[in-house]
Amino acid sequence: MRIVRLCVAMAVLIGLVHIARAADDAKDKSKVDPVDFHKLQELLPETFGGFKRTSATGRLIKTEKSVLAEAKGEYRKADESGIIITFTDYIADPAARDDASNWTSMDIDQENGGGFSRTFKLAGHPAWEQYQQDSRTGQLQVFVADRYLILVIANKLTPEQVKKLPETLPVAKLADLK
Repeated sequence: MRIVRLCVAMAVLIGLVHIARAADDAKDKSKVDPVDFHKLQELLPETFGGFKRTSATGRLIKTEKSVLAEAKGEYRKADESGIIITFTDYIADPAARDDASNWTSMDIDQENGGGFSRTFKLAGHPAWEQYQQDSRTGQLQVFVADRYLILVIANKLTPEQVKKLPETLPVAKLADLK
């Protein structure tokens, strides 16, 4: 579980670093504001992948140079298996958005005894799925409507469980959110 939390913390830290580097983009007054994080929270499913949601949080991350909206849901079972879903709206920070989505132009399909990594389209949106057998951890990223990043981190799940996770994500609802 510590690995999952560390991954989430690192993803947030990377996002904050990119916010700080986006000074030139922040000067552009024609930017669109991110969606209200409460709307992102409303899209977090009550159950996901057979897990019941145990927490839902949201926040607006604002600096002099940029602003991001984020919602996070945690889904846990007593055996310490769990899933974390994060929705982040990068519309107001093009530099961070570009860094968060740089993988969308890659075509990845690799597999070995230790896991797999592949890119694919999920409801027409670029997605990247990874799984590590030794730690039984998986990660899924989906870049939606050129502004939202869905990050799903799964802990102590089988590869089959991880491969089913994209099916129930609210991708269409997120794409329609303005």
